[in-house]
Amino acid sequence: MSYPKRQFQVDDPLPLQQLIARFPLATVIYAAQEFCLLPLYLDVATGRLLGHCARYNPLTNQNGNTVRVIFHGESEYISPNLLPSQKLPTWHYQAVAITGTFEAVTDAEAAWHNMVAQTDYFEATQPTPWLAYSMSAQDQAMLMKQIQVFAIHIDDMQGNFKLSQHKSNEHREALFQVLTSRQTKDFYVGTDYYRATTTS
Repeated sequence: MSYPKRQFQVDDPLPLQQLIARFPLATVIYAAQEFCLLPLYLDVATGRLLGHCARYNPLTNQNGNTVRVIFHGESEYISPNLLPSQKLPTWHYQAVAITGTFEAVTDAEAAWHNMVAQTDYFEATQPTPWLAYSMSAQDQAMLMKQIQVFAIHIDDMQGNFKLSQHKSNEHREALFQVLTSRQTKDFYVGTDYYRATTTS
């Protein structure tokens, strides 16, 4: 891949998984130019993205087709006012691009277990997690009629982290100190990754 530049490409799966976990709302691109926004859960063990959408969503017609998924992390405008060594304005950003095969989960039992896994994952941050099994059988059946559960089998996953890796370690460390002294203390996915690339 000639673009983005090699220093901005991230192949290590760990920071990519961390970004997806923190920013699960993804842009799903299909049929060449159609897209929708959906929260997706990365099942690391099986190498799949799990999700669901309304049955009338045209994405449901993509069974067996290749789709493109982009997870967007935080971004930050970098002004030349921040540091004397920052000569030009630029942006810092992080994104993960995935290419995979769309599979509509048609088996009712598998679809329900897939849905439970998704809700359990996203509810885990709540003080009192809501449980899908708390619904009545009637409500469960109604829900599953209205949605299409799916999996995206990951064929390729690439990270594009533009964090001034082409600059000197001294510049990047000074910039890191300025940014983390402001409102963006939690910006980098994660701070450990940024520091590792600074010293590598």
